[in-house]
Amino acid sequence: MKGMNKFLRNSINLTLLLFCATLFVNTANAQDNNAQTTSAQTTTTRQPMTNKERKYVERMRARISKAGIGEKAKVEIKTRDNRKIKGYVSQAGEDSFVVVDPKTSQQYTIAYLDVVQVKGKGGSSAGKTARQILIGF
Repeated sequence: MKGMNKFLRNSINLTLLLFCATLFVNTANAQDNNAQTTSAQTTTTRQPMTNKERKYVERMRARISKAGIGEKAKVEIKTRDNRKIKGYVSQAGEDSFVVVDPKTSQQYTIAYLDVVQVKGKGGSSAGKTARQILIGF
């Protein structure tokens, strides 16, 4: 009987140890995934742009502007690191824009310099109006 209690205690201790180790590994993986997601979404500080980069940014900004802003401004963006991001443009700034995945509500801040391809589907009337004001017609 005494040997059985010791065996039971050791089994419980081993089970608790395995549970804690599994919990620790899962927590560490979740934190690592969070760090990767955060670093993928932040933009890095850069040197001043060259003329070539400035022209490229203007072209990409015009393509995003053409798609518009809002939930109707559906885009598919291909980035330099071969990511494909689908969603709608929620904001557009001087150096970057924000794409929201409507399925997950995940927001992606993308620098215009990181864009390789923009595929757009229509746009909101606000986006079209803003484009008309900027272009002047």
